[in-house]
Formats: sequence, structure tokens, C-alpha cells
Amino acid sequence: MGVNSFEPPDVSDSDTLVRLRDKKRRDGGHSDETANLPAKIAIPRILRQYAGLFELSREPLQDMTAALKPNASFDLRDHGAVIEFLNGNQKQSFTEPIVPDLRHGPSHASVELDDEHDAVRVYNSRQKDSGISTEVSYAEVPQYYYAMADLLGALAHGILLTEQRILLSYLRSDEFKCAVAENAGPNHFQ
Repeated sequence: MGVNSFEPPDVSDSDTLVRLRDKKRRDGGHSDETANLPAKIAIPRILRQYAGLFELSREPLQDMTAALKPNASFDLRDHGAVIEFLNGNQKQSFTEPIVPDLRHGPSHASVELDDEHDAVRVYNSRQKDSGISTEVSYAEVPQYYYAMADLLGALAHGILLTEQRILLSYLRSDEFKCAVAENAGPNHFQ
């Protein structure tokens, strides 16, 4: 136990994964042991997946911000400014799952896993003496991941509904009817 550095699993970790996979297959997919994947294997993988979802959230949140504030006085490519805007406009439900340190930690800073306290610590830089930027429990890491996945699902659904409404609005418009009439062949209306 104690504090483990955030590093890729070694070969013995891969052996553990193979053993758990084989056990799960033997048990018909039901294994209590698979629920206890060691933190040094599970947490880094969940953080990488979280980072991917975090990146996928950027454009839809930028689009939402542009729709809410068409003449924004800030750069919509600045994810921090977008989050700050949404937080200031009672849209916290869209920003609650977003923890930039959990996204940036594995890539740009130092992440430490503390098995003794079941904690993930993200430091301000690669040097651990720079101070802790964020600390979350092991249990919170998958919760943030699932919340981010839910957010992306909601954003995708919202985008699809918006596109459908725009299309239906256009199909009902006089502009569309005129375009059909102008482009229809002479036998079309017989």
C-alpha cells in the first residue's frame, strides 16, 4: 500500500488483466474479482477515457455558448472561458462533470495514486513539490467519467433534435416549396 506514482502498468499488470479476463470467461462473465481491478491499472485507464470524453465535449459546449451568446466577448476556443460563461449563466449542469485537472493531469502534470487513502492527486506541474491542484477519491474517478459520458449523450441528443427542428422548419417553409416548384420537371405536377 502507500503512494504509487502514476505510470503505465508493467508486464505483471498485463498478466493480471489476462488472468482476470480468463477467470471472467470461466465464470460466465460474472466475477467478483473483476470488480476489484487494482487501482494502479484501473484509475489510469479511466482517466485516459475521461480525457477523451473531455475533448469530445469541447465543440458542443462551444456551440451551445455561441447559441446563448452570439457576440461573445471571449474566444470560444478557450474551454476555460466557455465553462466560466456557462457557470455564470445557470448552466452548471453542463459543467459539473468537467474537471480540467483530471483531463490534464496525466498529460501535462503529475498524478499520484494513494492506495492508503484511496485518493488520486493531481499536482500543478510534473514536480510534486508544486502543490496539489486537485484531489479526488478513487470512487469519484468513475463517477466523473460516467457523468461526462452522460453529458456527451445529452449534448449529442440536443444537437440531433436541433438539426431535426431546423430541417422540419425548412421543409415547411415557402422557400422550400418554391425551390421544389422551380426544380421540378414538367411532368411532376400532373
